[in-house]
Amino acid sequence: QAGVFAHSCRRTEMSFIPHAIAGAGAAVGSVSVGLFQASGEPTPLVGITGVVAVVLLYVGLARKSVPRGRSGFDLETQSGEKGQGFFEDEKDADGNVVSVYRGPKHAFAGPLSGTPVKHESGLVTSMSTTTRTTYDLIFGTEEFDAEEALGRCARQHTFKDHTLPDGKPNPKPAVIDVPGSWEFVSYGDMKQQARALGTCLRRDFGIGQKEKMAIWASNSVDWVLSDLACAAYNFTSVSVYDTLGPDAASYIVADSGAQVLCCEDKCFKRVPAALKDEIYSKNPGADLKVVVYFGKGDDATKATLEAMGLKVISLAEALAKYKTDVDADTPPEASDVATIMYTSGTTGMPKGVMLQHLNIVATVSLMVLHPSITLTNEDVHLSYLPLAHIFERQNVYAGLSVGARAYFASQGAKFLLPDLSVIRPTIFAGVPKVYENVRDAVKRKMTGFKKTLFESAMKAKIADLETGCGYSPIWDKLIFSKTTAALGGRVRFCVTGGAPISKETLQFVQCALSEVIQGYGATETSAASSLTCGFDLRVGHVGPPLPTVFIRLADVPDMNYFSGPVSQYEGKQKAIFDAGKNKSGGEVWIGGAGVSPGYYDPAANGLKEGVASN
Repeated sequence: QAGVFAHSCRRTEMSFIPHAIAGAGAAVGSVSVGLFQASGEPTPLVGITGVVAVVLLYVGLARKSVPRGRSGFDLETQSGEKGQGFFEDEKDADGNVVSVYRGPKHAFAGPLSGTPVKHESGLVTSMSTTTRTTYDLIFGTEEFDAEEALGRCARQHTFKDHTLPDGKPNPKPAVIDVPGSWEFVSYGDMKQQARALGTCLRRDFGIGQKEKMAIWASNSVDWVLSDLACAAYNFTSVSVYDTLGPDAASYIVADSGAQVLCCEDKCFKRVPAALKDEIYSKNPGADLKVVVYFGKGDDATKATLEAMGLKVISLAEALAKYKTDVDADTPPEASDVATIMYTSGTTGMPKGVMLQHLNIVATVSLMVLHPSITLTNEDVHLSYLPLAHIFERQNVYAGLSVGARAYFASQGAKFLLPDLSVIRPTIFAGVPKVYENVRDAVKRKMTGFKKTLFESAMKAKIADLETGCGYSPIWDKLIFSKTTAALGGRVRFCVTGGAPISKETLQFVQCALSEVIQGYGATETSAASSLTCGFDLRVGHVGPPLPTVFIRLADVPDMNYFSGPVSQYEGKQKAIFDAGKNKSGGEVWIGGAGVSPGYYDPAANGLKEGVASN
């Protein structure tokens, strides 16, 4: 079947405020008519009151909405053949009501932009035939070499003025609150510096292909440079959260068999304790040889590490030494392991998820090709979620693959608002807790009459999102123009993932901030395996599977979970249905190019055999 089915709903949005404005318009209009009748001619006062009446009536009565199909899709932004598909409620063989999509599939899913490479199964594996590894994503083109790539904070928003204009110490340093400033590394310099670090590790310390480089640091330009050095010379990066203490870090460094450890100043001071921990010292796979520190370092820590037999060098030294003399690239193969990312260990010791280059490329490709995202070199991203997690790693690399800019938050996730006002990102990614904090901060500012206005605006826009009834554009001017400014004022869309997000929070983001895309996935699936589409205005789901994966539900009979209709079961399983003990659903199985080949096991995968794990 074909055709567009409009929502059948009452137009109930008009709340007190728009009614009052429309009423004021009618009253002013009546005054204008009375003045005209009294004077008998169109005087300036009649003209002014008439214009005011028209404006008030328009503001009070005008409606803003979008045409949508029966499925709840925004037909203005839906990709493909607009309006050719819809959902219909039907009963299956067991009498259960199910929603069935009617229409061509491409009208529902939307065509991918570009020319993606597909496996014989039909799954997408890459954005192009020349993009097979993370090396190809970044080093594969020189198109953006002169453009800004990575931004580091050069001056904090708030700082103390310790120096007088004449250079003398200020006896009474004052706190100065001004917009911060960022300095940039170009794409060309970014790649050259990554090569300089990699060359230093190869020539000076004998680090070979497929050796491990652990990165123990918070988000920064230096973090990305270290990871890109791995891509240029086929090392494997190992992520270590900067918040981890010596005991947890020692396990990851030992279990992975890392030969290089890159770390920022605060983590550099923890390295001796980590290496003295029995978890590291008694693991036969422990193989650390070199420590590279970002920043100024610490002489005492450096001396301690050297006394332990380690080589220690600053990143600045490595970059200066090989600034103009770098080795030829030794790019990885698609099947080589690009990174090992350790899980939080909620079911025991942390597990090292191996992600191959082909896994990362598959997911990044869909972030670039997805019709609801469409990244370009005009986009700006603020990186504050930990790069040690695959969600943020993919956000940054997807942007860099198309020439976008990535700024690093000046003080992490704690002080985002000042950064947002200066950087004004076009894309904002956050876990649900971040959006909850923004929502709560906005609500705290809404008191008295402001609170009444805000609640009326939210109610009106939510009603439009749910039913297509329309809402007054006055809400965008009075309320939502202020709330969107919280993210800098030019965010095209928000992305959320990493944990379930409540309906209330999701609707707040949709109404008060921007269009929102929700993803579902895990480290083991290279981040997202499904994404909602921007044209789908409904909430309460995580969208269809990405074209890189297959997703299915598998029965779990021991727990009474069954994914099929009762007609396909018999015997004991049929009896569970008859007794009403069956549970709808099952275990989620995901397969495809984005899925990890497995967990790292030093006994099986290590270049130097360690303690068997996983």
